[in-house]
Amino acid sequence: MKNLKEAFGAKIKELRKQRGLTQEELAEMIDINQRQLTRIEKGENFPSAETLAKFSTSLNVELSTIFDIEWNQEITLMATGTDATPFIRLVQKNEQVKIVTSEEHIKEMDIPKQIDVASTEEIIQKISQNMQKPLMVEYFDDKTRKYVKTYHPNGQIDVKISEKNVQSENIQSYVKEKMKNYSEEIEKLEFVKLAVDALSDPQAANELKIMLRGIELAQGHSRR
Repeated sequence: MKNLKEAFGAKIKELRKQRGLTQEELAEMIDINQRQLTRIEKGENFPSAETLAKFSTSLNVELSTIFDIEWNQEITLMATGTDATPFIRLVQKNEQVKIVTSEEHIKEMDIPKQIDVASTEEIIQKISQNMQKPLMVEYFDDKTRKYVKTYHPNGQIDVKISEKNVQSENIQSYVKEKMKNYSEEIEKLEFVKLAVDALSDPQAANELKIMLRGIELAQGHSRR
């Protein structure tokens, strides 16, 4: 699973290669040394807001494009069944579960469109056994995705994406959209950079505490 720094670095590397630039050439264009750029592309460092603006100019893309990043490709691939494993969705509402799939050979099976929660596992296992191949199943609680499992003909069940993974993906998606919205607001980007650095740098964590305390004091003053 990629974190923000790793996903950002991978995006910069992708855009640099698309434009046929070497690390040395791009580093010179944005006025940093090649070693700094290497650390950014590896996800070890996160650039300042000023350097972000230079990336945008040098790569000839909007900042929002730079922040159009994929944090967890593994979850995305599994959730769409792109590894050629048959794929269905189960949507639970109250005590009923609706089966949703685009797989024609599953649609042709004699299975109800809605099933009881209690019989879900048994029916899904039978589908896998009838096909004699693994079946990937994405579980939803109404509109909220919960987890992804793979059912095997021999009765084995693998949890491919846990509820914790799904929660992480939802948070990542939220932050990703916020980053795109903040792409032209340097002060907000500087705050995000400080927050990211604070996760591993004690000095940045202390600076963040001071900044947050200042925000709290300012908010308290404005309420008076």
